[in-house]
Amino acid sequence: TFDPFHENHFRLVMCALRSCGVRKVLLIPNQGSNPYKPRCASLADRCQTLEDRLQAAQASGELQPGEVEVRVEAGANNWPQREQVAQAVEQEECADVAATATAV
Repeated sequence: TFDPFHENHFRLVMCALRSCGVRKVLLIPNQGSNPYKPRCASLADRCQTLEDRLQAAQASGELQPGEVEVRVEAGANNWPQREQVAQAVEQEECADVAATATAV
């Protein structure tokens, strides 16, 4: 849910980018609330918190523009749905890579 987005979330993003060879990280918060957190912040507030932290990281030089994107995706509410969303986003994000690999 990223409610709240905290430094451990951010450190995982940085680890993926700096230590695992990932070129881009997509952060997709749940659209709905977390059943284990009865007072979940709104999606808009959670997205704003994510954007604020990423902007601060860019301003400090920790992140480069485009390395991390916050995206709201329909159906990102529970784990079975999130897996389908992840597969669709992966196909979309990697479409140019797949086309290039096929052409070569």
